[in-house]
Amino acid sequence: MGKRKSSAPPPEKKKQKKVPTTFNCPFCEGRKTVGVELKYKLKVATVKCRSCKIQWSCKITSLDEPVDVMTNWIDACKEENEGFAGDDY
Repeated sequence: MGKRKSSAPPPEKKKQKKVPTTFNCPFCEGRKTVGVELKYKLKVATVKCRSCKIQWSCKITSLDEPVDVMTNWIDACKEENEGFAGDDY
């Protein structure tokens, strides 16, 4: 005896959200002007803004994604700004 076929259609597959590759610039507030270039062979990532031409580089691992590099850049900017807040000139 064979098994009866189900009359219900198979469930729809859920779409996964894509990780963004372009970001907003925290300096010039340009929308989607920051791009991240990952060079896994050299283990270096570069963040560049197309409008204000600001640039930042850091070391990466094989597991890093553009989002990780962008958050590292924002954290480094915050640390730099906190360091200048306490200095008296």
